[in-house]
Amino acid sequence: MDCIAHRGSANRVPENSMAGIHYTASHHIKQIECDISVASDGVAVIFHDKYLRRMTGDPRSVLSLTSAELTKIPLISYHVGPTQYIPLAETWMREAVNYDLFLHLEIKVHDQEVERVVEAALAAFDRSELMPAQVRVSSFSLDAIQLIRERRPELDVSVAAVRLTDISLDTLQSFDVVSVHLDIDYLDSQSIELAIDRGFKVCVYTVNSAQQLASMPIELIDSVFTDDPLLLNQELNTLKISK
Repeated sequence: MDCIAHRGSANRVPENSMAGIHYTASHHIKQIECDISVASDGVAVIFHDKYLRRMTGDPRSVLSLTSAELTKIPLISYHVGPTQYIPLAETWMREAVNYDLFLHLEIKVHDQEVERVVEAALAAFDRSELMPAQVRVSSFSLDAIQLIRERRPELDVSVAAVRLTDISLDTLQSFDVVSVHLDIDYLDSQSIELAIDRGFKVCVYTVNSAQQLASMPIELIDSVFTDDPLLLNQELNTLKISK
């Protein structure tokens, strides 16, 4: 089971920042996840929320500003280190390529901007010089995944949901989905087994303690998204030793 740096190790550095790439790579974590939103000028940026307030204190929305304006906004940080700013998706991806990380790119659809955010994400991917084998694209939006599948069939795609019952497994198979991303707070062994029986890898979010996996068949889970991959790896190793 692999530990994926959720939002770029968000418990250690400002989430979705360039610092997340450097922290993740420096601790030999091989996979990293980020969130892709789109600015008012159609350029992809790395940011999770619809509004900027939680991570910057600014009340405006991502879609109300240009990418140039967004990249000048500092991220709120509770960590020691240089000030971090909202990155362009292309810049973030290029840096991740330099560190040979495997990328999980989650498409965030705000205000029904499905086509615009997908086009922006794919344009950033093309300019970043990433290879298809280095990335998996996911979203809670089936419309976004369908559009990516139509336009870039060479890319691996995944669908995120709170519960497995929230999505049609037949639809997932028709999209040739590689994995399903499920919420640890609503996960059960039956859902894991059912997903695997239908040919999907199971990735679980957001796991910040090994205790959250105590009742789960860990051997069946492909990977977990965690805000602190270094700490979780240490906890999982301790559990293995104690058993």
